[in-house]
Amino acid sequence: MIRKRFASIALGLLILCAACTRGESFVPKIVPAGQYERIVSLTPSLTEILFALGAGDRVKGVTAWCNHPPEAAALPRVGDFLKPNMEAMLSIKPDLVVLAATGNLLRESYDNLLRFDFEVLVVWNNTIDETLAAVGEIGRVLELDQNAADLEKKIRRDLAAGRERFSSLRSQRILWVMGRKPIVAVGEGTFQNELIELVGGINVAEGMGAWPVLNTEFVLATDPDIIVDSAMGTARDDDHWKEFATLSAVRANRIFPLDSDLVYRPGPRMAEGLILFGQTLSGEISSR
Repeated sequence: MIRKRFASIALGLLILCAACTRGESFVPKIVPAGQYERIVSLTPSLTEILFALGAGDRVKGVTAWCNHPPEAAALPRVGDFLKPNMEAMLSIKPDLVVLAATGNLLRESYDNLLRFDFEVLVVWNNTIDETLAAVGEIGRVLELDQNAADLEKKIRRDLAAGRERFSSLRSQRILWVMGRKPIVAVGEGTFQNELIELVGGINVAEGMGAWPVLNTEFVLATDPDIIVDSAMGTARDDDHWKEFATLSAVRANRIFPLDSDLVYRPGPRMAEGLILFGQTLSGEISSR
């Protein structure tokens, strides 16, 4: 039950992040580069980036959901980025707060942080390209430009290597479900859609927005070859799909539970998420 609760929270955060794009009117101020030594991270994926850049010793506070690397899990908690605990943050005396763009709540959160005179760095990381840009921007602000360039190269190299592993999945029609009632699917403009593309699959919900809500008729008409069901948690549960018995994925028993931070957090471990995704869909990892 706890893991399913985490999955529900992760879905909510994903949708919030995807709702805010660079095309919107909100433009945060540019943060000058400097020797920031007391950083609070309000987004788990950015916490991972900070540590991967070699700035982990400068991070003094994180959210309740920051669990990687293990050193981050031991740091003081400041609530979460939707509702940070300002008393806890003030006690840390941060000289920099970092957070990812999070839909309609971004401006409210950002303005609230500014009211406390915090220096706030906002980055976008809904997609692979945005995440690589975020690595570069955080590296610039922390004066770790070379570390950022090296990390970006490593991520690109690892993703390219992972892409070559799963040729058996090419042209497979994939439905990735994040919620069941209603059916909420992975759509375009998301890291999860990019994982489908990287293994050569075809997202049956592409062209319908970031997190489309699908009806039964659409699912039956698209007839996916593979269903990834992140609403299951980590345990196989086929009861929900009995009403879809005619689907190719159901008839071939190709319904795969997948619930992992690796596929929810675009960050330094994106290639690990790609490997996990490919291994799950190709049957290298048992779903039973």
